[in-house]
Amino acid sequence: MAPETIGNLDSNHLNVSYTGFVLYSLIITVIILVSTGIIISVKIIKSEIRLINLKGWVLLSSYLIFFVFALLESNVVSETTSVVLVRIFLILNFLVIYTGWVMPKFAQRFFVKIKPLKLVDLTK
Repeated sequence: MAPETIGNLDSNHLNVSYTGFVLYSLIITVIILVSTGIIISVKIIKSEIRLINLKGWVLLSSYLIFFVFALLESNVVSETTSVVLVRIFLILNFLVIYTGWVMPKFAQRFFVKIKPLKLVDLTK
């Protein structure tokens, strides 16, 4: 017997269209997330410490990229391949946001291309 396909992957079943309260609450959530991220990133960029300054630039770029891909994911793209690609880029962008907040040693070496920057004790 040949295997049967269960369901199909057309744009009507892969992408959800929100209306009413849910749509507006999602829009407000994205606006709050992006605006807060940009405000925090700009304040972090003003730091004198090189590692923290780098974190600010990574966060700023990732929040701006998130905003663009969130707009694309919401209404612009509707083909199956495009929706999947945009969602993959959103997931990768959240990994970059995580890297901006935590900045592991491998990311420090990648961005700075020298020895990892020493973390400074900011509690003193």
